[in-house]
Amino acid sequence: MLCKPANKKLASLTAVLRLLYAFTLIIALLVLVFQIIDVYDYASIKLFGYIFFGLHIFVLGYSVFKSGYIPKTLGLLLMFASFTYIVFFVDLNLSKTLEVITMSTMAIAELSLSVWLIVKRKRLLESKF
Repeated sequence: MLCKPANKKLASLTAVLRLLYAFTLIIALLVLVFQIIDVYDYASIKLFGYIFFGLHIFVLGYSVFKSGYIPKTLGLLLMFASFTYIVFFVDLNLSKTLEVITMSTMAIAELSLSVWLIVKRKRLLESKF
C-alpha cells in the first residue's frame, strides 16, 4: 500500500482490483482443472481477470500520479500501460510490430516503477511519506 498516505480509498481500490484479478484467475483455473468448463470458457473467464488487472494498473497509475512523492511521469506511464494491457489481453489481432510495442510499454511501465522503488526505498522509509 505504497500510495495509502496519498489517498487511502484509491490504495484500497488498487488492492481490491488486484485481488479480484488473482481470484478470477484462480477460480478459472480450478474449474478448468475439475473439467467444469472447457478451454474456451476458461479463456472468457481469464479475460475478466485481465480486465481487473488493467483497471488495477490504471488506478495504481492514478494514485502514483496524485501521490506527490513519486514522479508523475511514472503515474502517466502506468495509466497508459493499463490501456495497453487491456488492448493486449482483448486480443485485437494486432500486427507483430504493434504487439511488441504494446508489450514493451507494459514492461517499461512496471519495471520503471519497480526500479524507482528499489532506488528510493530508503528515502521513502525515512520520510514516512
